Amino acid sequence: MELTRRTVLGVAVAGIGTTGCLGGETPPPATVADDTQCADCGMVIATQPGPAGQTVYEGDSEPTQFCSTVCAYRHRFDHSGGVTVTYLTDYSTVDYRVQSSPPVVSAHLDTAAFTEEDALKLVVGSSLEGAMGPALVPFSESSDAASVTNEYGGEVIDAGEVTETMVAER
Repeated sequence: MELTRRTVLGVAVAGIGTTGCLGGETPPPATVADDTQCADCGMVIATQPGPAGQTVYEGDSEPTQFCSTVCAYRHRFDHSGGVTVTYLTDYSTVDYRVQSSPPVVSAHLDTAAFTEEDALKLVVGSSLEGAMGPALVPFSESSDAASVTNEYGGEVIDAGEVTETMVAER
């Protein structure tokens, strides 16, 4: 068999493309493009306020993106495959704004705004709203989350403690 340049390049590219699937590095979050639709509800993510989410499912090399933390969790609970990692907007790392009446928290969709779920606390049950109404607002700094609950109510929980019931109530 004659090895051509095309054959060698094809084999090399195929090998690179499967590196992540064979136990390589965890795929990072991605910046949300202006026209990306939420994988759960179909809304255009860039037109929605509040925290967003991204989940990399087992076997995927790119994150599935969501307009809200509510949609990210809902999709995960409904998805039959395993989860490699979930990223949520980290409000401890962004300069966020809250519009009043009702209090709606700003969206942040650049890659740098997302942190792995394991490192986050969530403010739940506050008066803050996002894309799907009442928001689950993530923070990497517990003191930032506590400040938000002092102003907008709610409680602080570990992001891993979110249940299907909590999501259904939003």
